[in-house]
Amino acid sequence: MTRAVFACLLLIVPAIAGAQSDDELFAEALLPLPDYLKDGATVSIRNDDGRPRIIQEGTSGLRCSPDGPGPGFLVSCIDDSSGPVLQEFRRLLAQGRSPQEAMEAVSAAARADRVATATPGGMIWILSGESRSNLIPMVGVLVPYATGESTGLPEKPTPSRAWLMCPGTPRAHIMIGPIPYGLSEEIGWQACAPTDGGARSDEALIAEATSPLPEQMKIDATVVATDRDGNRRVLRQGSNSLVCSPDGPADGFQASCTDGGLLSSGDVPTALVEYGRLKARGLPEKEILATITAGVRAGTLASMPAGAMHFILSGADRASAEQLIVVRLPDATEESTGLLTQPSPDHAWLMFPGTHQAHMMIGAPPYGWAENK
Repeated sequence: MTRAVFACLLLIVPAIAGAQSDDELFAEALLPLPDYLKDGATVSIRNDDGRPRIIQEGTSGLRCSPDGPGPGFLVSCIDDSSGPVLQEFRRLLAQGRSPQEAMEAVSAAARADRVATATPGGMIWILSGESRSNLIPMVGVLVPYATGESTGLPEKPTPSRAWLMCPGTPRAHIMIGPIPYGLSEEIGWQACAPTDGGARSDEALIAEATSPLPEQMKIDATVVATDRDGNRRVLRQGSNSLVCSPDGPADGFQASCTDGGLLSSGDVPTALVEYGRLKARGLPEKEILATITAGVRAGTLASMPAGAMHFILSGADRASAEQLIVVRLPDATEESTGLLTQPSPDHAWLMFPGTHQAHMMIGAPPYGWAENK
């Protein structure tokens, strides 16, 4: 079983079938369950091509998987209500996210109601060990968003008591029994704690945040990280007008550097600051833009000054991210600028023409533009 995928008990994936017969896989997958639950469980495996295959279609809402390739032995049965979280996690892993980054993004999506959380009280049954002859049983109970304060449970592994893993998150669950084999502290219970940008150092966040800039501009830029509650923390105070931010919890990858004039306008919050706050909460792009437009029209948000610039690195993941430069032109139109209003590979073009968000784009559209325009 790949232990990186076992970063959280809700993130176990069906095993890939090997040389075992279906009868052997079926019996193995059901090992964690008491006898009275075995008849009603669904048993799922993945064929050699990675496609899922159902051996038994159940009625109880539990889905069981046999052991997979790799060191150690682990079989699991998980409540079906955790399916949306599992699917989103796997999708993010496929984009190249680390398990930690994927879990953070899943949490943001669940808080924004874009991913359904598990049903409270749903069960997890696990049997794991270094080998099949030395197995440890463990039971988990799904309690999304539960905390140590709300349950009275300790929030760290405890040998003689039930304890709460991933407290305060959509993945929160009560652990009953020893820690499963292969669940290290580095990618286990500690990885569930809310973080500002994951477990990365400030130096790593600064390097990521300034990655869109030309080399000669990086050293003098201010770097700010925004947590999931919209609180901003200065990682480095710079001397030029640019303020850079690392990638956040939303889908895809985006690091950006922005003219400081977009971030400060006296006592009135700027549209860009509000954008960052809403983005950190994991809200959909269309909802963010509608909220900002309403705020600017009502005078509760300051509009963006003409000529202010963004440097952005954006893509489905960091490896595929592409560079673009944005120049703010509030209320500009195709007629007033002569620019095209559709993406062009060899010309600058105008995005959101005729609105306070209008800006000239130099380079590829940002990741997700087609879905959010």
